[in-house]
Amino acid sequence: MPSDLLKESIAQAAEEHGFILPPECISDIVAAVDMCRELDSYLTGGYCPQKEEISRLKAALDRERGKAICESCKGSGWITTQGPYHGSSSSCVHCGGVGFVY
Repeated sequence: MPSDLLKESIAQAAEEHGFILPPECISDIVAAVDMCRELDSYLTGGYCPQKEEISRLKAALDRERGKAICESCKGSGWITTQGPYHGSSSSCVHCGGVGFVY
């Protein structure tokens, strides 16, 4: 229920019972009703403002759990090749230089 409709409903109900409420009081009542709705939805599991963030973090955690250390570079991200008179280092072609594979 939108706040304006709720404000009108509260003002009308108060007038029917012989009360004239100032606008500040009606706004406070609407805020309290909204807070009760939010708390009720938390208890019943119907509303979670961080739902998107939770699902994003769960996906990131699953991706991290699926990582394995690259066997070619042993997790360093670099492959060193030794020649008879020189050595050469390059980034690992299997993991792209990050040290782990999915």
